[in-house]
Amino acid sequence: MYQKQDDYDELAEATLMQTEYRPRRKNRRPCLIFFCIVVVFLAIIIPVAIVASNRSHGTSGYVTPECPSGDERERVDCYPEGGASKARCESRGCCWAQPTTQGPPSCFYPVNHGYELVGGLQSTPIGYRATLRRLNTQTMYGGDLGNIEVVVEVQEDYRLHVKVSDPTRPRYEVPEAALKRPQATTLAEHPLYNLTFTSNPFSIKVTRRSTGATM
Repeated sequence: MYQKQDDYDELAEATLMQTEYRPRRKNRRPCLIFFCIVVVFLAIIIPVAIVASNRSHGTSGYVTPECPSGDERERVDCYPEGGASKARCESRGCCWAQPTTQGPPSCFYPVNHGYELVGGLQSTPIGYRATLRRLNTQTMYGGDLGNIEVVVEVQEDYRLHVKVSDPTRPRYEVPEAALKRPQATTLAEHPLYNLTFTSNPFSIKVTRRSTGATM
């Protein structure tokens, strides 16, 4: 009788040990649900991002041209060699619209073409200096520089000097001695013109102080 009791005790103890040390299986259902949610989210957001990028940059990867709707007299001819047509103009990444008056071109540059100002406009003793970076727009003639430097000198009341150069590679320039022009060292005191700078895309607008007309 005592032997049977001992056998029962040993069996109960072994059963208890198995119960205490048996590893519990982890519930992986929450992880699986979370993984499915992430996959569904990525499947939705990635195509939407691709479509939005294509709409803003066009199928060629360039920024879609934004055509100006303001004063037609401020249009810049995008097909100066002649023979422009709507198809040729738009294939160059430019805007096409017949002017309402004689004079302005039908093929003209979009407002988001060119370069943007990097680091702000810097003042110099005789004017201004700007570093520009090319916008991601279609090239017109090829060989466009990624970065350029613009130096603006307000030399005299009636004279403005603008120089555009490649800041990474020197190029040939006509010697100053050959030009035989007076060298200015300070800003003109009473220039007959005003300067207006736009940062993106970068531009310089020169107007007469007396009439406000664009020069």
